[in-house]
Amino acid sequence: MRLSGAFSKMRRLIRIYRAGLSRELSATAAYRGSLAIWMFGVVVAPYVSLTVWLAVLGDRAAIGPYGRAQFVQYYLGVSLVAMLTGAWAAHFIPEDIWRGGLNQHLLRPWSYLHHYIINNIGEKLSKLVILGPMILIVALGFRQDLRLGLSWAGALLLPCSILMGAAIALLINVCVGLIAFWTSDTTGIKAFYLFLEALLSGQTIPLNLFPADWQGPLRLAPFRYTLSLPVEIITGTLEGRELAFGLGMQVVWLALAYVAYRAMWRAGIRTYGAVGG
Repeated sequence: MRLSGAFSKMRRLIRIYRAGLSRELSATAAYRGSLAIWMFGVVVAPYVSLTVWLAVLGDRAAIGPYGRAQFVQYYLGVSLVAMLTGAWAAHFIPEDIWRGGLNQHLLRPWSYLHHYIINNIGEKLSKLVILGPMILIVALGFRQDLRLGLSWAGALLLPCSILMGAAIALLINVCVGLIAFWTSDTTGIKAFYLFLEALLSGQTIPLNLFPADWQGPLRLAPFRYTLSLPVEIITGTLEGRELAFGLGMQVVWLALAYVAYRAMWRAGIRTYGAVGG
């Protein structure tokens, strides 16, 4: 009986995701022009960082472990992985809480988190179609510097790392949004979080170019595991124990982020007093 019930729940969840993804894909198609502009920004930001680092590199062979080819690989990887692991729930959850839109989600027979998972996957599928050609154009501009640093082991582990990175980023982003249960303004909190994410995830500066004193905290903080780790796998700078440690830390942070989400959700719902929906 338990097994039959589990299969029934799984089939229902699959139907929910199928219908939700169809809805999200239709919705994002309606504003594909805005998506194209947004994706252009996703590509331009790493490209600007790349040109700055290449200028700093100059005639030198390398800065740390990064030569010209490694910088090109790294920032092309950033432009792709940043889209695949990015999350934006923190921008919308406060409005659900403050304006009463959360009431509609509470009446549905599935978790509120599923709504943002579906939204996240749907938008990423649409964005990937736009982003792919943009990255290809940039890659062609640096074709002489492109080197495939990805090992066979890395190629097998990369999808798993990206998936865990996306899950960690989404859960942390949802937790930031849920702070709205206890405050009427999350602008400063979101801005501070985005600052930390841009600085400590490797999005702007490769983490192994930070001072030696920073390396220990950076290896323990969650930000590396939402973006930098998959990019490091792409560039082939991780091997053996370091790669195993990175994937292990992703598992740890995924579990911690989910526990934090569940605790904040349960505590927040007890204090929820929005009217509307």
